[in-house]
Amino acid sequence: MKQYYFFFLLFYSTFAVNGQETKIPVFPVLFENTITYYNASIEVDSNVIHLGSQQQFGAFSQNTLIYGFGTITHNSNALGVAFISEKEGTLISENRIKGTYIKKILLSANTSLNASVQVGLINTSLGATRSTAGASTWAPDLDIGWQLQSKNTILSSSINQLSNSIVTPLSQSAIFKRFYTIYFSQQIDLSPTSLIHIYAQNIILQHSKDKRGLKIDYITNDIFSTGIGINTNGYLFSIGFPKLIIYDQKFRLKIGYNHPSFSRISSNFQPFQLHISYSL
Repeated sequence: MKQYYFFFLLFYSTFAVNGQETKIPVFPVLFENTITYYNASIEVDSNVIHLGSQQQFGAFSQNTLIYGFGTITHNSNALGVAFISEKEGTLISENRIKGTYIKKILLSANTSLNASVQVGLINTSLGATRSTAGASTWAPDLDIGWQLQSKNTILSSSINQLSNSIVTPLSQSAIFKRFYTIYFSQQIDLSPTSLIHIYAQNIILQHSKDKRGLKIDYITNDIFSTGIGINTNGYLFSIGFPKLIIYDQKFRLKIGYNHPSFSRISSNFQPFQLHISYSL
């Protein structure tokens, strides 16, 4: 009974708080890669460490994201550590490190319910220029999330940056107000060697336009994928290699392009993305 009460509290809190102006981690072109940054309860792997890097760039700007997370599972409980390092251009960087607790309840042979709590710190750093000195400051960070997963389906939600932290490394404040995610994933097996993967995600922001999208990937022989989709900025196109062998090691590589179509795009819009990851 206590287990279900724990899940009820997390689910209720997803709709019981109010958000404000929000600063969130980079929102990639290929948004299916981002959900594990936001919601630790997604796709929990036992005793596995995931490492990845992402380049997102345009004509005048570039973002670099490096991330890693891993969990150790015992029965229905898991403990983990996650980090995200994001660099905007050459001067601004944000580093997040979080400890994670995940509770898993098996509802049936193929269905499980996960809930997660992440507690950590955000570090905001500004590099030095010819006219100003560099600065660095820390703030608390808190996320909660839940996931319902069956054999080929995932439905999840999370609340992020619950601590509503505001930091001022120099004269300008960085605002980390809470935001929400809703995520859906469905795998459809076409044959023993091919499948379709459907992703839908909505990042709900207050006082700012939500970031949402829908994407479909076709994967063959688990070695090549191609995808099309639509998101807040426009159309998505991607190719990928789920199992890229380099020096006898298996990597995952995805290259994407976000064609702007639906809104006025700023000069720092970054339509290209390169994403590579590796699991230990």
